[in-house]
Amino acid sequence: MKITADALDMAKASARESEVPLILVGERSVITDVMIAPDPKAYDTSAGQLISMLPVGIRRYGKVVTKASQDLEPGYNLIEDENGNWKFVDEDGKEVHVPVVESADDRKCG
Repeated sequence: MKITADALDMAKASARESEVPLILVGERSVITDVMIAPDPKAYDTSAGQLISMLPVGIRRYGKVVTKASQDLEPGYNLIEDENGNWKFVDEDGKEVHVPVVESADDRKCG
């Protein structure tokens, strides 16, 4: 698993001010974006549809821990520790290493 520098910066900035749950999404094992977590109550799941509807090809890899959503979930949880440092942890609170990479858009430019 990897995260783009842009996605990491956006997640950090969003987490400090967010009053809604945020999720980490991307494709091909690279976290590329931060989204507001879909509200499960907003979707019709009676026909077996997925509770968390995301665009085709986009995967949910984890969440950003915010004031609005403090619980750790399976996957990668981005949290700010008591010293103001950001890190990824699993659902048990164990730190996991997620390398930061440049985005594909940055590699195409210049």
